[in-house]
Amino acid sequence: MLIVDGDALSDALFQEITLGESRTDQSLSGNDRRLYRFTASNRGDHTVSITALTTNGDLYLYSTSSDALNDTNRVDQSENTGTNNDALIAGLTSGQEYFVVVREKSGSSGTLIPCGPR
Repeated sequence: MLIVDGDALSDALFQEITLGESRTDQSLSGNDRRLYRFTASNRGDHTVSITALTTNGDLYLYSTSSDALNDTNRVDQSENTGTNNDALIAGLTSGQEYFVVVREKSGSSGTLIPCGPR
């Protein structure tokens, strides 16, 4: 089990994604994961989503990097089947950093578009 909460190693593993940002053509290898982080800009419900999937990707939200890396204590999740878009709506705390993991579940490679919190 890898536990690296709050140090430079864990910070380097996560790509920063900002409010309303979408990143195109993010690749995802079979049974792999992509790691993102963001800071909630205000208190209340935020939507985080992945769209345009060409493989089965699932979406998970965590409040610490160690939880995200070790898949413990999920804040929320979306596990739609196949290439259906995934989205979650979670009540977040302003100024707190959150961590998003997108996991490929079918053993195939593909692409996706992660959309930052809205």
